[in-house]
Amino acid sequence: LFVYDEPLEDSEMITLLSQTHSPVEIDFGDETYDLDGKRVHIFKSVGEHQFYLPFSVSAEVLIVGGGGSGGTGDDFNPGCGGGGAGGVIHKTIFLNSYTNITIGVGKGGVPIEKIGGQTSFNGNNGENSYIDNEIAFGGGGGGNF
Repeated sequence: LFVYDEPLEDSEMITLLSQTHSPVEIDFGDETYDLDGKRVHIFKSVGEHQFYLPFSVSAEVLIVGGGGSGGTGDDFNPGCGGGGAGGVIHKTIFLNSYTNITIGVGKGGVPIEKIGGQTSFNGNNGENSYIDNEIAFGGGGGGNF
């Protein structure tokens, strides 16, 4: 999630102004909208996203790791633990000009399908989410019983 200081134009191809005030077009994010005079870019598609930044910018970021899936019980011990929440980072970072920025969106832990009456499994961990070196770790999988 990016928040910029000034509203910008066009939700799919974002037009940013460099320090020389010449227009630079950058295509990024799954959703873009204005909020309180700032432009917000949301990345929801799981996987890695890259874009080139031709100018320096200070950006407020919210990074959330994927949550873990819950465990499964068996016929004799049906209770199980829920998956843990993904880590959260909320801070302002500085992104250098003339660099490739990498954003990773981690998916939640793969759900466990109960197989057979006497089998129980731990849940799966969620994946990490990140922007460059800022990493929000994925949540842990739940216990089996």
